[in-house]
Formats: sequence, structure tokens, C-alpha cells
Amino acid sequence: PVAWPSIEVDKVTGNREANICTLVFDFGLFTSRTNLSQESLPVLSEVADQLRESLGSLNMTIEGHSDSTPISNGSVDNETLSGARASIVLNLFKNRFGLPADSLRAKPSGGSNPPFSNDDESLRRKNRTVVLILTPKS
Repeated sequence: PVAWPSIEVDKVTGNREANICTLVFDFGLFTSRTNLSQESLPVLSEVADQLRESLGSLNMTIEGHSDSTPISNGSVDNETLSGARASIVLNLFKNRFGLPADSLRAKPSGGSNPPFSNDDESLRRKNRTVVLILTPKS
């Protein structure tokens, strides 16, 4: 088994398996489209601080998500939107918080594999997020 870093951050839940550690933000990181909520920057900063030393031996996939609601103006779809969210968080980790770029990857998931149910608005809000997936470097 991998020695996963111990992540202790408010509003982040974790699931550790033999080869994968998944961190799920249990609040909507984004207020709309790709605007980060005010509460997200301190949480992302704290996650970056706690992962900084571990990323030498780990890769982090930043998986973007959206809710399942079709976008009304049709100018973008949920897949594109979720990719933009993942890229924004990747760039924050790399440029603002100084995490190593060679350990980071962005991946869109659209609304097809949400971390939470899309049954009501409060749960759909939680799906406007990213999920961080840590895997050991080969």
C-alpha cells in the first residue's frame, strides 16, 4: 500500500484505497460557470500546503465536474465547462501555490459521473467542483 499524505481540511472528504486516494470537496467550488467561490481559495491553499512534499512520489489528476443541468445558452456544454474548471484549479496549484507541474493533470468529466447525486439543487451545487485523485508515480 501507498503511504498517503494525511489530509485534514475542513469541507474535504477523502477515500483511500490501495492505489488511489480521492479527495472530494463537499461544497460547490464554483459559484457559476468557472468563477471560484470565496471559500474555495483558502481550502485549495491548505490542500496544496499539505500535498506539497508528497507530490514528488505522487501524481494528481484534477477531475472537473458539473451538475447534469444542460447549459441554457448552448455556447458551451458540461464537458467543456468541467474541463475549464479542472484547468483553473490546475493553474492555481501550479502558478499560485507552486506545486510541480509534472505531477498535475486536468481531466473533464462533465455531468456524467458526478461525485454527488443531482436530485436537488443543494446536491447539484456540490457537483460544481473538482475531485483530486492521487496515484503513485510509476
